[in-house]
Amino acid sequence: ALRPLRDEGLMVIGSGGTVHNLMALRWEGHAEAESWAAAFDDWLLRESAARSEDVFHYEEKAPYAKQAVPTPEHLAPYWIAYGAGDRGGAPRVLFREYQYGSLSLMAVSF
Repeated sequence: ALRPLRDEGLMVIGSGGTVHNLMALRWEGHAEAESWAAAFDDWLLRESAARSEDVFHYEEKAPYAKQAVPTPEHLAPYWIAYGAGDRGGAPRVLFREYQYGSLSLMAVSF
């Protein structure tokens, strides 16, 4: 439904976060990414590249889904940008970093 906006030259931007379990943050400075946080983002990018509907059913399909995304409101903007994106292309990661071990700061272009 959002794809026609792209055809009209409009840019759709979603601002949120993929992995955002605030209870799991490690506040002791720069912490390496938790393996479960990276595994969830890896899955999301892989399924997005395949244009899989599984991205909308991440709770049942993705590894560490409940741990990575305890509530969906921060992930919802990803779906909006994904839906407006180029159907033929894979997502392009513009930036990817984790703060406090499990707060994903990932910028993706579709």
